[in-house]
Amino acid sequence: MKVEGAFLKSRVGRRMFLLFISCALIPIMILAAFSFTQVTGQLERSGQRRLQQSAKALGMGILERLKYLNTEITMAGHNLAQYGAVTATENTDRSGRFFRGQFRAMTWLGRSGTAVGMFGHLDHMPVLSQEALSRIGLGKAVLLVDYETKTAPRVLMALSTTLKKRESGVLLGEVDPDYLFGIGTQDTLPPMTELCVVDEAGKIIASSHPVPATLGDRARTAVKKGSASRQFVWEKEGQAVLSSCWSVFLKSVFSAPNWTVVLTQSKADVVAPVTYFKKVFPLTVLISFFLVVFLSMVQIRRSLVPLERLKEGSRLVGQGIFDVQVPVSSGDEFEELADAFNDMSEKLERQFSTLKTLGDISRAVVSSVDVKTIVQTILHQTPLLFSCNYICVGVADPNDGSVWELYSETEPDDVNVERITIQEEEAEELRQNPLWLYIDHGRSFPSYVGPVLQQGLLSFLVLSYFIGDRLSGAVTLGYKDCPEPKPNRRASPSRRIQKDMPEAMQLRDQVAVAFSNARLVQELETLNWGTLRALARAVDAKSPWTAGHSERVTQWALAIADAMKLGAKETNILRRAALLHDIGKIGVPAAILDKPAKLTDREYEVIKSHPRLGARILEPIKAYADTIPIVLQHHEQFGGGGYPDGLVGDEICLGARILAVADVFDALVSERPYRKGWEVGKAVDLIRKNAGTQFDPDIVDVFLAAVVSKKKTTIIPMRTGSLVPSVIIGKMP
Repeated sequence: MKVEGAFLKSRVGRRMFLLFISCALIPIMILAAFSFTQVTGQLERSGQRRLQQSAKALGMGILERLKYLNTEITMAGHNLAQYGAVTATENTDRSGRFFRGQFRAMTWLGRSGTAVGMFGHLDHMPVLSQEALSRIGLGKAVLLVDYETKTAPRVLMALSTTLKKRESGVLLGEVDPDYLFGIGTQDTLPPMTELCVVDEAGKIIASSHPVPATLGDRARTAVKKGSASRQFVWEKEGQAVLSSCWSVFLKSVFSAPNWTVVLTQSKADVVAPVTYFKKVFPLTVLISFFLVVFLSMVQIRRSLVPLERLKEGSRLVGQGIFDVQVPVSSGDEFEELADAFNDMSEKLERQFSTLKTLGDISRAVVSSVDVKTIVQTILHQTPLLFSCNYICVGVADPNDGSVWELYSETEPDDVNVERITIQEEEAEELRQNPLWLYIDHGRSFPSYVGPVLQQGLLSFLVLSYFIGDRLSGAVTLGYKDCPEPKPNRRASPSRRIQKDMPEAMQLRDQVAVAFSNARLVQELETLNWGTLRALARAVDAKSPWTAGHSERVTQWALAIADAMKLGAKETNILRRAALLHDIGKIGVPAAILDKPAKLTDREYEVIKSHPRLGARILEPIKAYADTIPIVLQHHEQFGGGGYPDGLVGDEICLGARILAVADVFDALVSERPYRKGWEVGKAVDLIRKNAGTQFDPDIVDVFLAAVVSKKKTTIIPMRTGSLVPSVIIGKMP
């Protein structure tokens, strides 16, 4: 046998190679991509959290410094009121040395227009609003932002004060932005971040770097949205920038509009640590790829040659060439597989024709349920399968196991049938030898080989078969030759008989299956209806108030169907549907079924779901497809208003209309946890009254005329929890 060339040139080799590569690389690539995404995302989220925390810290710092400046300017006001001021030099000596570094300049403005400079110089005197003047009049400091300057906006703080023995006025100080915002010469910002402070109108108060005018609007929008993070992304010179906002609440202290601190950082700086990961990632993937390729080729070399040889051997066997030997000496499972393959090929040639014949017999036997047809097929086909000279099939009576019918073929297509009674010791011997029993001329012959014995045969192979645990018959093969018995030794089958044993046991098993099928088909109909009744009782038994309900409804429905002269097929469909109409109540809690009080709307909706649930339960059973519409629609009302679909008139199938009458009548005359069972006359009156609205009037007429009004009808109300039908109708079908 020739194995195909280089292993990577073969289809199996290529498939195995691709399999190894796929199984290793796909998880690596997925894991790498997932790791890359997670690392990048985590870094970005961490950067955003740091920005948010830094923005909050800066905002709180600005507020604390403003409070401190409020205290400082208040102290300056007290000093002026206590010591007064005459000249700028005196003011500088007494006050300026305390406030320089926090204020750029400080000036006292009198009511008469007098201005006394404490230190520094105010280039532009702001105009105080009426609100600011009112707050100053109350002795509280006011925070102002002066945008009317040629340079950056100025932050001013004003406080009402009075010079000693002089007129009252306003102490006005210009706040040093380096001290207040921590930018410029006193840069206290986190690394690689920039700060911008805007007011409620979006105007920029201070900024550590040039920013677009729209940044204030973006920050104001983020604050108004009330986002938990108050973050947004914008572009600067083609690069993404992350920004985080924090509001500085000034109204409570200074009665001034709130400020918003905007801290920004380049997105590239945030995810800078991932740059190294991007460089390492391709190299890692490449190394993994070459490692997987190397290991794959090594493993394929070890596995492919035996596989190629086994493939070639299998191809030859498939062509009908069974004398195939596959040489494999790998010392592993491939060698064991090759040995098993070689042994199999030796047996295939001998068994192939046997299996074909046995298959023909099996198909003929299994496809029939008639005992005589099965036996005739076996007797006709068996001579092609075995080397025996005669065959007899014994079939035990299913009601009396001691009575057998022996079938044998005396002439082609002529089956002889003989009825015998076997002895108990003969049956016991067969039970003791369930696989096979060999009988030769050195002992007495049992009665079940009688027809074969008449053909002058000397040895027999008897294969008993069982249906369940019961001895149901035997297949007897008769042979004219018989080995000579050895002294003091038990007789054993000849080699000829031993060769027939495996196929004979297979035939015996097929016979057992065929006869079992024949009996099962006969019992199936009875079992089917019994199962349906048992299932209906199981559903009804969920509540003691509905015990026996499905069977009683079935009786009423069949009585109506009989009166309407429905055909056998329609009647059987109705019978199955009536038994299973409440199967959907399996999904309804018992607490709702047994509730003595009025159901809530929600509980009633649960009850109304049981027809659709019942249809869904039956849906997988193809044989019950015709019953599903009846189960689904048995609570629909003829005039509409029923459930689950609100069908009207002939939209409701006939079986469901019949079942609706039977179901309601039985429910009315039976006891329920929330009421006593009605008198029959009262129940009949309700059904008559609702003809045409809830019920089909034609069916109501049949029910009243052909069922309830019959003199032979006896109605017995059901006791609570009883399985006895509440209705016994003459000869109920």
